[in-house]
Amino acid sequence: MENREPYTMPVTAWHLLAAPPIEDPDPAVLLELGRVTWAAVHLEAFTDRMCSLIGPANPRSDRRTIGRKIDDAQKVLTSWPATPARDAASTWLARARDAVYRRNATLHAVPMTWFLEGEAPRPILGEMPYRDRPYVERPITTESLVELRNLLAEPLKDWLPVLAGVRREMRQRSRQR
Repeated sequence: MENREPYTMPVTAWHLLAAPPIEDPDPAVLLELGRVTWAAVHLEAFTDRMCSLIGPANPRSDRRTIGRKIDDAQKVLTSWPATPARDAASTWLARARDAVYRRNATLHAVPMTWFLEGEAPRPILGEMPYRDRPYVERPITTESLVELRNLLAEPLKDWLPVLAGVRREMRQRSRQR
């Protein structure tokens, strides 16, 4: 058996060691994480409703993931004639897809603690890579979670006008048949 030296990490001023969390985050951070989770629940519900209207499906029995539902709704929209309602729905679904990605990346991330030489340990989330997106480590702070919550809530701001446009478009399409 070959005798090998154990691997040693080089120690520098920016030496990083990531380890499982030592303790729970600050209560304010946990409160904001709860708000992020609530915004994620809303995002999925509103996105599911939009997708169910575009590609009719019973949201109670449809077992596709929300990402698949968005992809399928986008495909249905490509078969519609070019209208402002179709374009608004397509744009809305693209924004929702990006928000769902960030939601998944955060809620399925690995919690860790960052140890930088000379600094206090900091909690971070290690977001796993997905498709063409890289692995990312994000700090778990109230500020970073408020930013994420705003990102998740952003598509919901114009959901109703987009949904109303889709409904009008669908009524017009059914009258033309």
